[in-house]
Amino acid sequence: MTFSDRYTLRVGGQVLELSYHGDGHEPGNIFIRAPAQRVLMVVDVVFPGWMPWRRFAVAHDVPGHLAQVEQIRKMDWQTLVGGHVARTGTPADVELQAEFNRDLRRAAAAALAETRPAQGMDPRDAGNPWAVYDHYIDRVAARCVRALAPKWATRLAAFDVYVWDQCFAMEQSLRID
Repeated sequence: MTFSDRYTLRVGGQVLELSYHGDGHEPGNIFIRAPAQRVLMVVDVVFPGWMPWRRFAVAHDVPGHLAQVEQIRKMDWQTLVGGHVARTGTPADVELQAEFNRDLRRAAAAALAETRPAQGMDPRDAGNPWAVYDHYIDRVAARCVRALAPKWATRLAAFDVYVWDQCFAMEQSLRID
């Protein structure tokens, strides 16, 4: 069975609402909601209590991924099955993830605005465009990480492990998407 945006599955007295909200994490990743149980399953978009896995779980479409977090916030549910972490999620977990996403976007945008290519670079490497670009991206990501650390280092598990990846993915998305 395939569907393009929504499908309601009824088996006996049980109902599951399946919906597709675009690529986000990857093409075909769907939301599965059990309305009577107030349970929503969306894998690889919200990681309750945790920093998202590397680069928004290697999101196919970063803006789409962020939009899916906002869509989850608007839906009626009580328990979120997000996959891959030690517990299910709550609406408060999704609010925390959305707040982090907003702060991350602001921090990456500010880092992009405040960082200049080749600034502070060894002049001997300035003629190498790949070295200039790599140095620039690293400095943007480092500035983003420094901006986020005071607020988020103790609020999301594995912040220290994946914050660099999130900053990198966000700066790439802001420049390209």
